[in-house]
Amino acid sequence: MRALGAIALTLLLLGVCAATASAQPLSLTFTEARANVGVQLEDEALFGAPDTAPFEAQIDPGSGAITAGHLNVPQFFTHITEPIVAFVSVDFDIGEIEGSFDQATGALVLEGKAGGILTAQSGTNEGEECSVSTAEVLVESTAGKAAADGSPRSGVPFSHGLTGAGSIAGQWTDMEATPVNESDADNVSFCNNVEGQIDGPGGVWLEQKGDVVPPSAPQLTGTDPAAPGGLSGTPLILGNAETGSTVRIYAGPDCLGAPVATGSAAELGSPGIAVAVAQGTALFSAAATDAAGNTSACSVSISYTRLHVDPPPPPTCVVPKVIGMKVKAAKKKIRAAGCTVGKVRRPKQPKGSRLVVKSSSPTAGATKPAGAKVHLRLGPKSS
Repeated sequence: MRALGAIALTLLLLGVCAATASAQPLSLTFTEARANVGVQLEDEALFGAPDTAPFEAQIDPGSGAITAGHLNVPQFFTHITEPIVAFVSVDFDIGEIEGSFDQATGALVLEGKAGGILTAQSGTNEGEECSVSTAEVLVESTAGKAAADGSPRSGVPFSHGLTGAGSIAGQWTDMEATPVNESDADNVSFCNNVEGQIDGPGGVWLEQKGDVVPPSAPQLTGTDPAAPGGLSGTPLILGNAETGSTVRIYAGPDCLGAPVATGSAAELGSPGIAVAVAQGTALFSAAATDAAGNTSACSVSISYTRLHVDPPPPPTCVVPKVIGMKVKAAKKKIRAAGCTVGKVRRPKQPKGSRLVVKSSSPTAGATKPAGAKVHLRLGPKSS
């Protein structure tokens, strides 16, 4: 195409299903309605809202091979210029599509011949029709490379599978325009002029929107230990979220700030996602993000109260009454009270006398920390 150079047919690939099942529906949305035919009127918006062009693709779950019928692009309108000036419509498709998808690398390849019918809508050639098609098979690939002459951009692998983001580019170097009625000299002349205007590189740019529907907000169903509270400072938040999604737990009711914990939907279901709670009541909320990067609305919050229990008092020893007792018995009684026997002061023992406890320090009845020493002073037993 001399006037356009490398203007590409731009498509937006929507609703592609996973490559794990056969006969999955694929759809393409035609967003710019340019197909290497006509001229771009500066930055003026030429076309209305995009339409969707669905087709059925057979995706082999084992090999990743893809086969499909024609992709019918919605009819679009554009202009061609000298030596003829006409407003034209184009019914364009990419026929007999086949290809492959590599789940491991995200590489996608599609192959088919692009073409259709161009019809003059105005001017002296109104009603004339031409068959327009790529001069060779169009190969699209995520391994494509953008050319300096403006050929379609290079594709991006579909790293999340055929339901995630990605893009694919294909290009051709020439298009043909043949008359629909070769016995009509006017039709032949018109199509020869059209072919002169659609020479040059062009192509197809497919961008996969993928899964654009956010998952439902998670449902937080309880805590472990169960609410209203328990003694644990690291309870588990329990609930339900979309299968395969990542769940982020936030402090407070509105999913604001940085998450305080992250886990899978499976973990949220069982055993739960652990959070930290200081003394008192804390609120938690959650949001789920699916594999395509869509994030849900915030969940209804759930509360957990960590109960406060005063710690038990430290153990003590109450000094027992041991005055008048023999040393051995006094020591036993002191130890039984949780105290420790300290120094034992013994006087000179008169011959024939027996020693007993005369006093203790601390005195009997005193409360001391566990293990406190009780010192004894002995003396002869009074007769």
